Amino acid sequence: MRLWFGLFWRLGGVWALIAAIFCVGLTGISVYDYRLAARFDRDAIMVPVTIERVWITRTHSNKGTKTHYHVQMDYVVGTQHLNRAESIDYAEYQRFGGLRLVQMRVLPDDPTQIETTTGETLGTAQFTQWFALGAGLLALGLGWFFGNDAALMVIARRMGRVDRVTVIEVREVKRKRKSPTHGQLVWIGPTGEAQLGLPRRLDALADWPKGSKIEVFIYKDRSFWAEDVGGRAGPVHDVPDVSRR
Repeated sequence: MRLWFGLFWRLGGVWALIAAIFCVGLTGISVYDYRLAARFDRDAIMVPVTIERVWITRTHSNKGTKTHYHVQMDYVVGTQHLNRAESIDYAEYQRFGGLRLVQMRVLPDDPTQIETTTGETLGTAQFTQWFALGAGLLALGLGWFFGNDAALMVIARRMGRVDRVTVIEVREVKRKRKSPTHGQLVWIGPTGEAQLGLPRRLDALADWPKGSKIEVFIYKDRSFWAEDVGGRAGPVHDVPDVSRR
């Protein structure tokens, strides 16, 4: 199990874990919003809200400019007078821009909880729920994809045929706008197609340059480098090349 988990992690299982964390987090947010929406339906009161002003702010990043919309509101709930700003969407920005007084739902026991558009809390909960579902499906898909490859590597190590092949390339793993620090060995697999080892630091691959011999385990037309799956350590020297048989 330790070998499988280690391979799963090196293959990219961390992305499945990240997707699962997003799924759990978004589910928690969705549950909170559903409960808040139920409170609005059960306990909310309508209050007159004075629209003092609406305005726009913009943020700039490498991806471009993003526009944000805001409203300044003034209202009274019981004995509490509140004057506060809220973020709104473009449709609300357009609607509030021509109004002075609107009716909004407010929770009397927590007047800071206000719906600038009736039912928006339920809509947010449903929207977040769909994102949580997507993250969950992504986590399952990535878990199966990387987990299946890790299982094949473990089985190949235990049951596969051992061959020795020639390294045809040390392929650098490209990094956006940065010099590569990792690489992968490339060799010809049993089906005649190039197959790759797991990424390693380039200095760690110095013992296996192009033309060197490596030991691989073959299972179901896939071959896996023994160094990756816990086989014989170190390069293999003066061994007949069987990669072209």
